[in-house]
Amino acid sequence: MESKSVVRERIQKSSKVLCILIKFAQIACYIGIGVLFVGLIWVLVNGNLDLLVFNGKVIIKSPFSSEFLQNADVKELIMVVVSALVRTIMMGLLLRQAESMFKDINANGSPFQMEHVKSIRKIAIFFFVMVMCHFDQGNTIKDLSYDLDFTGIVAAAILWCVSIIFEYGCLLQNESDETL
Repeated sequence: MESKSVVRERIQKSSKVLCILIKFAQIACYIGIGVLFVGLIWVLVNGNLDLLVFNGKVIIKSPFSSEFLQNADVKELIMVVVSALVRTIMMGLLLRQAESMFKDINANGSPFQMEHVKSIRKIAIFFFVMVMCHFDQGNTIKDLSYDLDFTGIVAAAILWCVSIIFEYGCLLQNESDETL
C-alpha cells in the first residue's frame, strides 16, 4: 500500500494539471460568452445575422449564418442565443468553482475539506441548470424543441451524491486529526 505522502503528492500533481486544463476551458468559455452576447445584441438590433445588407442584398454574411438560422423568427433566434448564453455562463461558473477547488487541493494536499463539499454542490447545481437550459435543434429553427436531458440530470445527481460522500470524508478526516 502506498504511503500517505505519496498519495498526497499524486493528488497535488493531478490538481495542478487539472487547474491548467480548466484555465484553458475557462478562456474558451469566456470567448464563447462574448461571441454569444454580441450575437444576441446583433439579433436584437438587426433581427438577422447578416452583417451587411445593402439594397436588400447581403454584402457580408455572418460566420454564424447557416441553413438552420435562415428563415428564423427573431424570437426563436433570441431563444436559441439566450439558451446558449445561459449554458455557457453556467459552464464558466462551474469551471471557476472547479478551478478554485483544485487550486486549494494543490496548495493543501487534502481533498476532504468542507469548502470542497460546498464547491462540489455548486458544481452540481451549475451543471443541473446547464442541462435544463438545453434546446434540441433540428434541421431548421422551426424544428426547435425543448430537450430534457435525462443523462445530464442523473450526472448532476451523481455529483450531488459525491458531495455527500466528501462531507462524510471530511467528518472522518476531522476525527482522525483530533485523535492524533
